[in-house]
Amino acid sequence: MRFPHPRVWLCAAAAALLAACGPADAPDAQRAAPPARSQPDPHTPAGQYLEISNGLHLMLHYHALSRDNVPWDKLAAAADPAFLATENRFERQELLRSLRPQLEAQLAQHGENRYIVIPMQVQLAAYDFHRRGFPVHGFAADSYLRFGPQDYALSFTNGAEFSLVPIADEQLAREIENLRAARPSERYRARVHAYAQHTTEQAGQYTVRAQLLKVSIERPDGSVWFTY
Repeated sequence: MRFPHPRVWLCAAAAALLAACGPADAPDAQRAAPPARSQPDPHTPAGQYLEISNGLHLMLHYHALSRDNVPWDKLAAAADPAFLATENRFERQELLRSLRPQLEAQLAQHGENRYIVIPMQVQLAAYDFHRRGFPVHGFAADSYLRFGPQDYALSFTNGAEFSLVPIADEQLAREIENLRAARPSERYRARVHAYAQHTTEQAGQYTVRAQLLKVSIERPDGSVWFTY
C-alpha cells in the first residue's frame, strides 16, 4: 500500500494539516520513551534512514519508540481512509484485521531504526554578511513539525544549530542570493536527516524528539544545492 506524501513545513507550535483520527489510548500524564543508548553516527549511509513523510509514518515511529499501548484504530484510520468512511463496526474490524499484519511489520521496522529522513520545504532569508550564511525560517529551539493528526509532532532538540546555512564560498553565496532575491517567498525542497532520541507525551500530545544531523537543500531543478 502506498501512502501520500503531503507538503510538509516547519512551524513553531503550528496547527495540524489534518484532523486527528481518533482519541488517544494513553492517559494524560506525561510519559517518555527511554532515551537512545548510543550517540548517532553522522556518517550513517543514506539508505539506512527511514523516511517520515506522512502522519502514519510519524505515528508508527512514536509508538515503536515509546512502547506504549498501540492505538490500532488510529493507525488503521491513517493507513486507509476506508476505515473512517464506514460507520459499520464489523466492517472496521475486518479492515483492521487485514491491515494489522502490515502495520505490525512497519512498527517493528520503526522500532529497530532511529535514523530518520524528512522531506520538507524550507525558506531562506537574505544573506547575512556578519554570520556569512543564510538564515533558515523554521529551525529554532521551539519549532515543531506536524503532518497528519494534530496530536502527533516531531521536534528537533538542536534546531537552533541549523537555523543558519553557513556559506563561506562567495560565488555560491551569490548564486543562492540571486535566486532567493528574485523569488524571496520561494520554498525549496529539502531532506532533513535526524536521529530520534526519545518520545514525550503530555496532555494528549505525542512528540518524537530528534537530533538534527544534516540538511540537504535542492535547487529548483531537483539537484542538491548544498548540505550543511
